[in-house]
Amino acid sequence: MDKLIELLEMFKPLVGSKQQSEQTLMQISGYPRRENVYSSLLCFFLDTEKEHGFRDLFVRSLLECTSQAVTNRKYHTEYVDTECQTEKNNRVDIVFETDTHVVGIENKIDHVVNNNLCDYEAYIEALATESGKSHICILLTLKENTGAMINELFYHITYKTFIKQIKKNLGQYVVSASTKWIVFLNDFIKTLENLQEVQKMDKELLSFFNDNWEAVESLLDAQIDLDKFLKNKVKKSNGISFGE
Repeated sequence: MDKLIELLEMFKPLVGSKQQSEQTLMQISGYPRRENVYSSLLCFFLDTEKEHGFRDLFVRSLLECTSQAVTNRKYHTEYVDTECQTEKNNRVDIVFETDTHVVGIENKIDHVVNNNLCDYEAYIEALATESGKSHICILLTLKENTGAMINELFYHITYKTFIKQIKKNLGQYVVSASTKWIVFLNDFIKTLENLQEVQKMDKELLSFFNDNWEAVESLLDAQIDLDKFLKNKVKKSNGISFGE
């Protein structure tokens, strides 16, 4: 009994913390895990000419995660696009071009990495060569461990790292940014942080059950025995017949 009580005490914080996350507009809208939604939002924020007013915040922060950013340089995006088709009919989630780089992003929220990254890299390199610029390929994921071999030509960046860099740089851009889009940016970031927290808790729950499956099984057996006992008590008291 002491072991089961200890088990329940260990379980309580794992469930309780899941219920404490503040919901965001993206979560309420029902699109918290749709990769195409995140790709569209990223394209908007990566476009330095859009009305958000963040200028090159996202471009700079992303390039700094690859160590390819030039200090004090102001970046301008010449184009930003999604679902760009390669010669082998694969599609790169996001492609954007600055005055110095052509950048390709494979964006992963939930899905496993089973894409032809070599084809993506060849496509981005060809675009860069055509315009006389350098090229960068990025695998942007919610999970730290993708469970797949990553093409060595790709920078693997997690949203956690990317968001940290955005927050670090944000103070330089707040004055010029639209108040409305500051609110939406905070919602975007909070949604991603909530998803990261859910993944962390799911991992901890899985670890909990793996480490304590015998005790959990004993607890479930005890619950079944208690249920039968209570039914029999009611049956004897009231003459009511319960099915098994």
